[in-house]
Amino acid sequence: MTDLKHGDTVLWPDSQYYAKLEKLKLLIGRKIYLIEAVVTDINAGIHHTGQAYTLLAIVDYPLPDPKTGLLPHNIILDDGRGINLGRIIQISIESAFTAVEKNIIYRNDVLLDNLFPHYHPMDRKSLTQISKTLLANILGETKSVSAVQKISNKTD
Repeated sequence: MTDLKHGDTVLWPDSQYYAKLEKLKLLIGRKIYLIEAVVTDINAGIHHTGQAYTLLAIVDYPLPDPKTGLLPHNIILDDGRGINLGRIIQISIESAFTAVEKNIIYRNDVLLDNLFPHYHPMDRKSLTQISKTLLANILGETKSVSAVQKISNKTD
């Protein structure tokens, strides 16, 4: 990951990091839902199981590094893993999928913007739109807008 800049100033961690960390500390002992970044030398992906984990602790990470995106803290989960906050896209409570904004306790906006610029949470409306567009492409419609409109008229 490259240096994160705002103008000529390097911002790392981002200005909201410690506020998010304090909110996260209030969840120790509670169930949380994770969306993790899986970053390798050749690609990046998102791991989202929908499984609830108990947050056991938040510990200092001794080797934070803005170039690799490793932040100053790890979370410890009940499955035995310790995950650096720099590898977590989102932590929410109450719901694994389509979490409402008030239930999103931690979101790594810098990671999202740098590695996944086109990421958006899946909700019923976006899934419907994507499905209709893909179906239109499968059916051979060259103009996806007109195909989506035709499919919408048939399903409404």
